[in-house]
Amino acid sequence: MNTLSFIISPDKSIPWILKDFSGDLINKGVASNLKEFLNIKAEYTKGYIYHPLLTRRELQVPPAKAAEINSSIPFLLEDELLSNIEDLHIVTSKRRTDGNVSLCMVPHLIMKEIDEQIINSQLEIPSLCDLTDTIQSNASEATLVIFKEYAILKLGSHWSWCSDMQTILGLLKNSFDEFQIKNFKVFLTSDLKIDWPSFTQIDPELHYIKDEQDYLIHQSNLNKDGLNLLIKQYEPRLSWKKWYKTWKLPIFSLFLIIVLYFFQLSYELFLNNSSVAKINLSAKNLFFTSFPEENRSLDYKLLLRKKLRNIPDDKDIIFLSTLGQVSKIIINNENISLNEVSYDLNKNQFILEVEMSSFEDIEVLQSVMMRSGLVVEVGSSRRSGPSILSEILVKF
Repeated sequence: MNTLSFIISPDKSIPWILKDFSGDLINKGVASNLKEFLNIKAEYTKGYIYHPLLTRRELQVPPAKAAEINSSIPFLLEDELLSNIEDLHIVTSKRRTDGNVSLCMVPHLIMKEIDEQIINSQLEIPSLCDLTDTIQSNASEATLVIFKEYAILKLGSHWSWCSDMQTILGLLKNSFDEFQIKNFKVFLTSDLKIDWPSFTQIDPELHYIKDEQDYLIHQSNLNKDGLNLLIKQYEPRLSWKKWYKTWKLPIFSLFLIIVLYFFQLSYELFLNNSSVAKINLSAKNLFFTSFPEENRSLDYKLLLRKKLRNIPDDKDIIFLSTLGQVSKIIINNENISLNEVSYDLNKNQFILEVEMSSFEDIEVLQSVMMRSGLVVEVGSSRRSGPSILSEILVKF
């Protein structure tokens, strides 16, 4: 698994390195923005930041739930901070057995700039930590890292500051006495000469590095979990542009299937309505042919109901029953539609012209009608384009 590690520096340059799963260096460089990482193939990306406005410190808190501790921190720090607490993004660790929590504080102004870069780059960056989280140290050890005009001092395991080099060097003696520092490590460039006895009585253990890239390359603590600044309002969000780019083809395919399905459903409804309209028209014509004395301006269904109430003749009842039975069979058959219905009074039979797609449908229709107790004969058949028009004789 290739891992991309980068540092966001105060001058907004972004030095980076790419290592494989065994820790061997694959590539390195300096980017001006996070978008330049889009062409780098990495399974995991982890960022670090150092800045003179970023503060790392310890705070004694009473035993309480994590939410209660977080809500009490602004009040505990109110008298110690020069800036407005609301202007700071604060991340806290879990309360340790000694009653302390580790705090990382950085202005929202800086975090918003970084957050905007992450969103615009469409990168998946799960974590951004204080650079001092890469420094292995114990309670009696101090570490100083010097990059150009900036220096980062870490005291013990949890306190750190970033400022210009002269300011940090001036803090060494008093800080070492206060935190009872016994060991002192320094990362710096080989051309930087410092009179260490002027600032501390502890002989420093010097480690020479070329720049921020070289520092990252030689750190074995990059996989350690630190205080992740990308939480709360800066928590990684779903990149809609990247999500859409990945899923647009499946979404379009699914949308096309749904559209085609509804088109097919609408077409079938249209055919059914068309068949119903044809049957209704045929029934109307048949009714007024059978009863020419009736007023054609009136609804034939109402006239038919009126006649049904007044018909005592069993023969007429059979006539209407047969017509209803035939209509029901044809409507329930999806492969057959009714084109025309007529009645031969002399032969006492219905003459149906039906439309179907194959000759097998004729046999199926005849079989269903005969099983329903109807006397059926198949008349002439002919092709009309892709369909077959067939004459069905129903006797009673």
